[in-house]
Amino acid sequence: EKQFMEAIQKGQLPSQTLLSMSRDVELILEGVKYKLCCTRNGPNKFSISVACNPHSSVQANVRLLSDGGFLIDIGGKSHVAYLTNKGDAATGMKISIGGVTVAFSPDYDPTSLRTDVAGKLVKKLVPDGAHVTKGQAYCEIEVMKMFMPLKVSESGILTWCNNEGASLGPGDLIATLKLDNPENVATAKLFEGDLQVNGWGPSNLILQQTRPHLLLRKSFELIQNGMSGYVLGKNNLQKLMESMFSAITDPALPMYEIEEQLSVLSGRIDGQLYQKCSQIVSNFKQLSSNFVSTGNQLRFPSEQI
Repeated sequence: EKQFMEAIQKGQLPSQTLLSMSRDVELILEGVKYKLCCTRNGPNKFSISVACNPHSSVQANVRLLSDGGFLIDIGGKSHVAYLTNKGDAATGMKISIGGVTVAFSPDYDPTSLRTDVAGKLVKKLVPDGAHVTKGQAYCEIEVMKMFMPLKVSESGILTWCNNEGASLGPGDLIATLKLDNPENVATAKLFEGDLQVNGWGPSNLILQQTRPHLLLRKSFELIQNGMSGYVLGKNNLQKLMESMFSAITDPALPMYEIEEQLSVLSGRIDGQLYQKCSQIVSNFKQLSSNFVSTGNQLRFPSEQI
């Protein structure tokens, strides 16, 4: 959003990809690669699913803290997290959750030769198309007026992607390597199945609220999120409209609305007025509990309020 607004302020046409509400994320932890799909359902609400299993997901609420951290509510439990290292092609992302540091590994790809520090490519030690062996130095870079050789981690045919004198940043691609034996390279195992986290379940929209005024409020909030450009999900709009209609037509809706307001006004308005309003709500609650439908709809006596 920030990049989109900055581009508009500069008079530039922002890329449409900046408006995308879904992102594919790959994380490697302890030799296991997790391919996740993160979808934004609201200003602070996200649904996270495994790419190979889009029918199950977990809901998370994320809020930015004043000190740069994140307050994450997932599965009914809250966590405070800090991003200590964004990570790049050479180094993995690191986050701190509840004082515990979690370090994700970078994707091990010996076919891409990169540097993990900023420097300058000063000398190519092998020509383009040359065969190099595991552990052989292929170039020298200058880092803080010191020369440092870079070595290949596997054997293969090297192809240069940068020229001598080029400035390099952490993670920049220097050369590529066509491996002699790619089948011998250990790769991270792809995770498949369900995540063992609280709140994991079917991706279908399920509204937990049973009281009509809370159901109406939640349905309206989610529909507003959809109209604001956030993702509602397949078939969820129809479910929300049905939930909203059910709440609106529930005869107990005004009773719960007034009861909620009376709980706030207790001690702030005239005592007799409060007692009369409370008695009307109490009488209707008693009536509705004993009501047997005979074709006539039960109506709350709002005119008495």
